[in-house]
Amino acid sequence: MVASLQTTEADQTIGEAEGWLLLTPSQLEQQQRADETLALVRDWLEAGRRPSWPKVSARGPEAKAYHSQWGCFRLHNGVVHRIWQDPRGYAV
Repeated sequence: MVASLQTTEADQTIGEAEGWLLLTPSQLEQQQRADETLALVRDWLEAGRRPSWPKVSARGPEAKAYHSQWGCFRLHNGVVHRIWQDPRGYAV
C-alpha cells in the first residue's frame, strides 16, 4: 500500500516492526483518502448506505469486491476498517 512516507518528529509510531509498516491513525486516513477505491468506500460509509449495483457495476473489480462485502466495513475515527467474523459469528 505505502512504499515510503514523509514523517515528522511527532510521528512516533512510524517505522517498521516485525514486517509491519506502522502508521498513525491520521496518516492511515490520509493514505486511504488518496486511494481512489477506498475513498469511494469511505463515501459510501459516510452516506450510511450501500450504493445500487448499477452505480458500481461500471467500476473496477476492487470496487465491486468492496460492494459485495458492504456489511464488513466500518468507519472508525476517520479510518475504514474491515470487520472479520470467525466461523461461529464472533467479530474479531
